Amino acid sequence: MLAAPALLALNTMVERLAEDHEHAKILADGIHGLHGLTVIHKVETNIILVDVEKTGHTSDTFVEALKERGVRAVAFDPYIVRFVTHKDVSKDDVMQTLTVLSSLVS
Repeated sequence: MLAAPALLALNTMVERLAEDHEHAKILADGIHGLHGLTVIHKVETNIILVDVEKTGHTSDTFVEALKERGVRAVAFDPYIVRFVTHKDVSKDDVMQTLTVLSSLVS
């Protein structure tokens, strides 16, 4: 029973990981153009770490502002916010997230 989710992922999700990684790259590229936000690593997987300190927010207040606008992210440390793409995040969701991020920093 405990191994069932892992087996499902290995048998059905491996091929679509490339899509998650592509969505992460699209999100990271879009963030690069937004004032006050800095992607703090080379994005090679589905995880994007973003420094929000120059926006005047902490990670907690930034994540709360995102949540109010329908975007989920995680406060990772005092000024780092973690975004993750996965099977339930479409390219349209990524584009909407960029719109929300732009509205928060403009």
